[in-house]
Amino acid sequence: MVLRLTKNLHTRVVDEKQRIIGLYNPIRGHHFAFIKEEVLNHLKEGNVQETKELESLIENNFLVQNDFSEEEYFNLFKKNLDREIHLMYLLLTQDCNLICGYCFEDLDKRVKGKMSKEVADKAIDYFFNVSKPKRKIIFYGGEPLMDKEVFLSAVRKIKSKETEYKDATEISMVTNGTLIDDEIAIFIKENKVKTAISIDGPQKIHDRARKNISGRGSYNNAIRGYNLLKDIGANPSISCTVGKHNTYNLGEVADFFINELKPCGIGFNFMIEKELSENSLGIDIENATKAVLSASEMLRKNGIYEDRIMRRLDSIINNKVHLKDCAAYGNQIVVRYDGIIGPCHAFSASEKYFETEVLSKDVSIDNNSFEIWANRSQLNNPDCKDCAAILLCGGGCAYNSFINTGDLNSKDTQICTHAKMLIDYV
Repeated sequence: MVLRLTKNLHTRVVDEKQRIIGLYNPIRGHHFAFIKEEVLNHLKEGNVQETKELESLIENNFLVQNDFSEEEYFNLFKKNLDREIHLMYLLLTQDCNLICGYCFEDLDKRVKGKMSKEVADKAIDYFFNVSKPKRKIIFYGGEPLMDKEVFLSAVRKIKSKETEYKDATEISMVTNGTLIDDEIAIFIKENKVKTAISIDGPQKIHDRARKNISGRGSYNNAIRGYNLLKDIGANPSISCTVGKHNTYNLGEVADFFINELKPCGIGFNFMIEKELSENSLGIDIENATKAVLSASEMLRKNGIYEDRIMRRLDSIINNKVHLKDCAAYGNQIVVRYDGIIGPCHAFSASEKYFETEVLSKDVSIDNNSFEIWANRSQLNNPDCKDCAAILLCGGGCAYNSFINTGDLNSKDTQICTHAKMLIDYV
């Protein structure tokens, strides 16, 4: 039997003195091994024979038969790239009462329009018609609570559809927290709306980027809203954007979350790209990943779930593939404030890929835009076929790819680096 190293091998020196190399490969599971550098070099030269010493490497597919096709193996997973709709974003408005420095919206062209109750009702009806169970609806913006009455009405509408369909729907909201009042807090708890509040750290860090329209920091109002929910047992989580304003203070941020805010969970979100020449808060992905890995470990040791790292670690620990990191690739619809439907909220302001209107009699998402997005996958990208992280990266962010290359289907190099650094960490 002629053997060779898999093409999708990832290596890292884990012991400089002893010259021990850590290996990872994704063939038939997530596999790790540790061997001497001289043995690896020997294998790279093609001097491979089936021996007892190499038994484990063969068993775990670091060494495969010479005629084994990695490409054919990964193609088997394409059948798992389902196109069932489970998620809807309702963008109640693209307007916001804050002017965060890293916002991907063009602040000078921010649309003031808000969603009407009619549009919200039609969107919810349409979503239930085209979606499958395990439904989830996320209220988003802009700042969704700038459209308070429609938010209240839409949640009630969703609850009525739950009764009609006899199927629970997860309702979530991402908000800056500054507009939460007693009425909203009680409503959120009573209707079990999972609420994530955007907080980027203690006041001096948070206020560096998250300012109101008068240029003042939003921390005090965000924390007031957070505490209103916390005090009545609504269990808010935290959405923390990682940018230049807090990357190098993320340990301090994590400590603040652990000891002061005590959230039910946290999601560290790498700042969505803008044109890099315009982006004063853009991240260095290597430093940001190191910071998030360290902060996530702090949180985990204190019993706080952090989604950014754990959703991939969970795949490794439980030997699952992580094919999609974003539901925009065939599993979600986004309804803009004016009723126009698209696949990704990051494109909502530019109107690219937003084509269909929920108020139309022949409303449908069977169009070219959704076909393009449903087919976007690392499994369909020739540049990814030899990558070790192909079953772990989730495909990255299409918006980042588009901003950096003009091509929706190009690699998101930010997530390429992040995923490989997570492998190194493991």
